[in-house]
Amino acid sequence: MREYYGELNGNFEYIEDKNHKFIPWKDYKFSFELHNSTNYTLMLERKCYIFATVEPKETIQIWVDGWGNGKIFVYAKEDQNLKCNFEIERGCMIKRNLVEHMEYNKLYIAPIFKKGIITIVTCEDCSPNFNTKSEYNITPLEEPTRMIEFCNHTPYDLIISKDNAVVQIIEANKERTSKLVGIPLNGIIYIDTVFEETTWKDSRSVYESAILRVNGCFIKINNGICSERVTVIGPALSEPYIRHLYASLEKTFEYKDIVNIWCNTIDYRLD
Repeated sequence: MREYYGELNGNFEYIEDKNHKFIPWKDYKFSFELHNSTNYTLMLERKCYIFATVEPKETIQIWVDGWGNGKIFVYAKEDQNLKCNFEIERGCMIKRNLVEHMEYNKLYIAPIFKKGIITIVTCEDCSPNFNTKSEYNITPLEEPTRMIEFCNHTPYDLIISKDNAVVQIIEANKERTSKLVGIPLNGIIYIDTVFEETTWKDSRSVYESAILRVNGCFIKINNGICSERVTVIGPALSEPYIRHLYASLEKTFEYKDIVNIWCNTIDYRLD
């Protein structure tokens, strides 16, 4: 299940299926649950002071009453080398810290964000997606209405899906990668990143490296024509961590549609 937090472009409606859910951003003041699934007592620090202690298996409610109050550092009381941090703004965890050089057979703690709940877990690999690789079976449409070229202009491998089935995977490339995708007469084509989490590093070394997620988009097909292109964007205050996929439609001289897929931020200058 991919949960996309943010705002819709224009006045479109996000059409959900069992693998995609749109969740509107929360206004300040908001709260979220934090669950400690570890066997350690966790100390929570915000703006240089400890504001809560969470016992093993305990769940607490945390309030965020303004921008910047959602950056939280977590330490194990028994071993303060066990630590992590995350940032939750407008009801969504927009990033978590990146450990660039993990040690073999060492224990780490890390946050997982699902259904609006932060769960702190112990693990031996806290890299993006916790180093788990999902296997996808590609199942093209049996009787497509037409074939359309999908071009990947993003730095991410992309999944193209319809009716909860992956119909194509388009790998990332330095310039662009394109593949033909069969589309139905009517329906929704979802576009997501293959991996839910990704590494981000600031080329200017202004912001710390982080693990973040990318919001997906979809295309609505009416009578074999791409009629609506819907993406989920985030608020500017959460830059540089909000990423979102979006699609643009190109018509060639051969009267062939090409769907170009891009990745954008609110302020592209940050990259």
